Amino acid sequence: MSTLEMLVEELKALPAPKLEAAAALMQRLKHDSGGVRGATLRRSAAHLSEADVEELARIIADNFEPVHSHDS
Repeated sequence: MSTLEMLVEELKALPAPKLEAAAALMQRLKHDSGGVRGATLRRSAAHLSEADVEELARIIADNFEPVHSHDS
């Protein structure tokens, strides 16, 4: 199982509040100033290959809705 697959499985196993927190973190990484989400993800998960980072970014974008911290 690749690192990316393990991360996805770990995300799937998270309870809802932790999954929302993970989604919020990923959204912040995706939308960080400068718009360099791949570079931000690479810094955060240096052990992933560039291809894995891009796939993770695609999976997150395709499967997670934005979480707005000001919403109740």
